[in-house]
Amino acid sequence: MRDIQFTESPDGASPLVGQTVEVAGLVSGYGFGSSGLQYFISDPGGGLWSGVLVFDTQPRNIEIGDSVVVRATVAESGGQTRLNSPELLGAHQSSTGISPYATVSGSVSEPLEGVFTELSLPVVTEIVTGGFIVNDGSGPLRVRDGFEFLYEPFIGDTLEFLRGIVSFTSNEFALNPRGDFDFGFSSNRPPLISDVGFSPERPTGVDPVTVTALISDDQNNVTEALVFYRFGDSGDFAAVTMHDDGEHGDDAAGDGRWGGILPAGPERIECHFYISARDGDGAQALSPDGAPATTYSYLIRSINLTIFDIQYVGSPTGGDSPLNGQIVTVTGIVTGTNFDGGSFFMNDPGGGPWSGVLVFNPPSTPAEGDCVRVTARVQEYFELTELSSVSSVVVLGQGVVAPPDTIHASMLPDSSEAYEGGFVYIGPCVVTNTEDFGDFAQWTVRDATGEGIILGDFGLDYTPAEGDSFQFIQGCVSFNSNPGHMIAPRRNEDMGIIDRRAPQLLTAEAVTEHRVNLRFNERLSPSVAENLDRFEIIEVTNPDFPELHIESAQLFNDGRTVQIETLESLPSTAAYQVEVTDISDLAGNVLSHATLGFGGYSATEVTEIADIYNDFRAYEGLPTTLRGVVNFVQDVTTSSGSRRISAYIQDGSGRGFNLSQTGAASTFPGIQRGNLIEITGVVNEFSGSIQMGEFAAGPNSADIRVLAENQPLYPPIEIRTGDLRTQAEIVRVSDPTLSGSGTWCRTIGTVYQVDENVGGGTNIFIDDGSGNLTIRVWDSMNLDSIELNDGWIPLGELVGKRVSIAGPSSTFNGDFQMLAGYTEDFEDPSIGGAPSGDLVLEVPNRAFAPDIGQKFPIYMDAPPAGAVRLRLFNLRGQLVHTFVDKRAGGPQSLEWDGRNDLNELLPLGTYILHLESIVNGKTESLSKPVVVGTRL
Repeated sequence: MRDIQFTESPDGASPLVGQTVEVAGLVSGYGFGSSGLQYFISDPGGGLWSGVLVFDTQPRNIEIGDSVVVRATVAESGGQTRLNSPELLGAHQSSTGISPYATVSGSVSEPLEGVFTELSLPVVTEIVTGGFIVNDGSGPLRVRDGFEFLYEPFIGDTLEFLRGIVSFTSNEFALNPRGDFDFGFSSNRPPLISDVGFSPERPTGVDPVTVTALISDDQNNVTEALVFYRFGDSGDFAAVTMHDDGEHGDDAAGDGRWGGILPAGPERIECHFYISARDGDGAQALSPDGAPATTYSYLIRSINLTIFDIQYVGSPTGGDSPLNGQIVTVTGIVTGTNFDGGSFFMNDPGGGPWSGVLVFNPPSTPAEGDCVRVTARVQEYFELTELSSVSSVVVLGQGVVAPPDTIHASMLPDSSEAYEGGFVYIGPCVVTNTEDFGDFAQWTVRDATGEGIILGDFGLDYTPAEGDSFQFIQGCVSFNSNPGHMIAPRRNEDMGIIDRRAPQLLTAEAVTEHRVNLRFNERLSPSVAENLDRFEIIEVTNPDFPELHIESAQLFNDGRTVQIETLESLPSTAAYQVEVTDISDLAGNVLSHATLGFGGYSATEVTEIADIYNDFRAYEGLPTTLRGVVNFVQDVTTSSGSRRISAYIQDGSGRGFNLSQTGAASTFPGIQRGNLIEITGVVNEFSGSIQMGEFAAGPNSADIRVLAENQPLYPPIEIRTGDLRTQAEIVRVSDPTLSGSGTWCRTIGTVYQVDENVGGGTNIFIDDGSGNLTIRVWDSMNLDSIELNDGWIPLGELVGKRVSIAGPSSTFNGDFQMLAGYTEDFEDPSIGGAPSGDLVLEVPNRAFAPDIGQKFPIYMDAPPAGAVRLRLFNLRGQLVHTFVDKRAGGPQSLEWDGRNDLNELLPLGTYILHLESIVNGKTESLSKPVVVGTRL
């Protein structure tokens, strides 16, 4: 047999495959396979390479131990070497026995194929189709039912020995006992405990928990079953008796499933338990193995769902939330807002481990410290547990942010799962690496325990440098698969920086013929620009090195850029050097002296926006430079979750343009409302609108040059709400299938409807009497109320009020609309407004129902030098009500309740509102229809 089986081939194939051989041996097993006709033969001495399968299809009068001579063809089938088409040349009984080859379960391999083998003290670890798995501590081995036996294994069975013949099937080796005589049963097996479970899976502090298990015994004599339990990680275990009576959550009586009921326990504590079972002979079994040092456990959650219940997984290195994929409603305190542009963090009120979570892309952003109720879906986003698909954020009132939990920097990368989403604090630390700051806003710090990562996704005003020291850093914990958990400080005050660095002058650039921008590496003292003697510019291409006269200096809003204005021009043919002295940062560190060279101003070829409107295809796809004032900046989160800036710029040509590029608005610090900028990008179209994209982000972007800050916006185009011709002209582009946006407009009228929570924003419908105009307020602008002369007013309460609204032009489904996003763009023209000198009568273009309390807003204006009357007539010309009758005109707003001069509600119908002004005997008049209706 060894001659047939021995091989050094990696695939285990016999070197005699295809040859006809004649071989003598002892039968080691008979009745193998589904036919029961196959058998194994072995060299008399046994051992490695000593056995082979005879694939016979004829019944033979042979049995184990017989000596046989066989002629057959050597073959390989499914990786198993066998003898095909056997011819039995001789068979007789033999007194020679075959000793099993002793091995271990983890070492069964090719040399034992076909060999009679024995394992010592194997344990049944798993029941599988067609057999079971055993392990003697060296590794698992499948046991197949290639021969017939009656033994029915239970998980946990330990055998004194297990014998059988090794086969190779389905790409694995298996042991095939030849009958029950190959199993070395113990004299008394203890009960077997399997299929342990408990219900409910997520019990609260008022829920008893039913523990169940399948318990069996080889003598069918289980006399005692107990559940031992304790709440928490220390203390003694208490015991509860288990029953198989059908009354303790154990299904039917006598079915082998036992049940015991544990009492309710304290919230946010793990209950640890194990099961003990004894039989009539006193043999005891424990489950799990190693009990009581090893136990089963479950977490007792709060009666009302908390963030702890969402986050707790028990492992410091991570795991999916037990509520992953479920829609939940949870209440907490907001700990950080506008993370990565629009998301926020919230904590359970008391803080602590497992108490924080990120709320991604909510429809509205609350304030830090707000107590909020959030309804959303629990999602594992690349291993970060977050609340996404947020359907509701309700502010319940003002709460208190709990003090941060103290952790260590070394915990952050892979051992701080319990603090994911939470508010944490690390002590004194120092910056050790800044390589990833430019690309990912990340830097590394080291404290006494090791290193951790800090993340700047809240938009910090800090540029790290190796060696920077901190007394502390606190913030919210975020996660990325690389580098792991990170602390995101919410603001500069969350970093107790020990600033010992003087500021550095990084760049100097002539941005206009008379303006030079000096950029420093950190925020400067607000008073740095007050003393012009700190700045000196000389022309180095002139042999006399003349000093230029500095007219003014301005510190930009970023705190890092100083703009110098010179009396002399800065031609491109000249070169210059700037010298700065005594420049202080916010911590009082002083840059005593620095110089930097720069070139004169090279005028960039700038395209007027109106030229693009008039010939879009000539600019499409080409790099183009625009110069104008930014009037509107929006941070957009797309449906895929990515971030984009959408801003609008307008120049002196009278038209505005959309700037749209991937990246949060905070990554484009030069694009700020009121900034005069030059921006270079590529003109393109998207969804029927023309725009500019492909411009670089970052504070030092070469594509965005800030020429001045705090510039006035261009005067708006005054439009009537129903003037469709003018509106169409504002957005008209040379290609009639496209439209433009961003032109600054203003309208005055009465708000007659406000629709909130519509597609990620609010629609305000305004009418000056000429027709309806939609004002769109996106949720990302965080404008839910505006300040008028009579105080702050929620957008939903603007109905019936006459307002002036300014904003950039836009379109929706081809219709003109305006955008709004800043409270200063809303004004009340009715209070303190100067008379227009014209005759004006504005009413909503709709019916109203006074019988249910509706009011009808009316706005009028008339020349102040003449008498004015405002009266209401029915269709027969009869006077029914006088609103105004006075000697001088002027602006006036009214709200009519639908009653006549006798204080009676007028009948349903159409009426004529008539405004009349008489100046120096000359009469002017305006009329508007008014419809009195009712609600059906």
